[in-house]
Amino acid sequence: MSYLICTGNEAVSKEASIIINDWRPLRIDSRGWVVVVKNVNGLDNVKEFYPAGEWKKAYEYLKIQSELRALLFSELTAEQINEYRMAIGLPPSEGL
Repeated sequence: MSYLICTGNEAVSKEASIIINDWRPLRIDSRGWVVVVKNVNGLDNVKEFYPAGEWKKAYEYLKIQSELRALLFSELTAEQINEYRMAIGLPPSEGL
């Protein structure tokens, strides 16, 4: 099983990619923990980490990613989405 995180903008995805000791963040679970995956010998290992220390940054990244994904499927205009992106410190999207 493999996982892929998509933000709709590959450049932003690569730029904001977070990898901690080969663990890649996937999502935030219902308890607020960071769910991560690491490929070892062709098998995906999945773990959960409390969002503290280095995992706090991964938590914030996933939270913003989730908000951006929700905006992409909303009825906001491209200008409104870009205003939001700039408000949280991201560059405007060229693809909108």
